[in-house]
This record gives sequence, structure tokens and C-alpha cells, in this order.
Amino acid sequence: MPKEIKHPIPLSDIAGLKPLGSLELQIMQIVWRREEAGEETTTVRHVFETLHAPDNRIAYTSIMTVAHRLRGKGWLKQVKQDNRTYHYRATSSRQDVGQESLGWVVSEFFDGDPARHVMADERSEDKRKLAVVAED
Repeated sequence: MPKEIKHPIPLSDIAGLKPLGSLELQIMQIVWRREEAGEETTTVRHVFETLHAPDNRIAYTSIMTVAHRLRGKGWLKQVKQDNRTYHYRATSSRQDVGQESLGWVVSEFFDGDPARHVMADERSEDKRKLAVVAED
């Protein structure tokens, strides 16, 4: 019998954070990578230099706006240093957000049983293999 969900949790409530858009996720990935490498904070300049490439011409002011939006969504904490430069720090680690997100998916879609997730993944893989054989 399916689990009754009295108050479904929208994906936006995972880890108490609002969902990310594409550029927001790119910025968070940069912040997380820098923190995992031992950097305490990240500036808009760091993000701009990482993202800015001949095929990716994102304006500095756009990154500044998105960083401010991420702060408002609860993903980043803003720290002013040297009385002029804003530095940003993630409020949650990539691992914490990933684990909580995965836990929510298992809870809501697999009745809290991680083994059911693995079995569903194996069945999906078997179906893909059958589809490939059928095409040949």
C-alpha cells in the first residue's frame, strides 16, 4: 500500500533552501570547490574569472546580482572584508545538501527504504539493456 503523504514537501524545501537556477548552481559549484580546496570565502571576482571564457561571456554585474540572490535564498552568507569587498561562503556544504536531497527522495519516492531505490535503479538498467537488444 502506498505511503500516505499528508503534507508533501516541495523540492524547494530540501535542506531549507530555495531551488537553484542554472547560473546559481554554477556559482554554488565554484564556491563549494573553492571551500573544498581550503578557501574560506569566494568573491564575485573569483567567480567571474572562473566562469568568464570566450564562449561564456557572463557580465560581472550579472554574477554580482546572482550572488546577492543566492544570499537571499539562503545558499550564501555575505561577509564584508576590507570595508569594501564582499566575500561569500556557502551556508551548507555540497555533501550536506546532496545527502539531505537524496534522503528526501528516498523518503518520498521509496517509502524511506534505500534498497527500493537501488532495486528501481537496477530495473531501469535492465529495461535500457532490453531496449538496446530490441533495436539490434
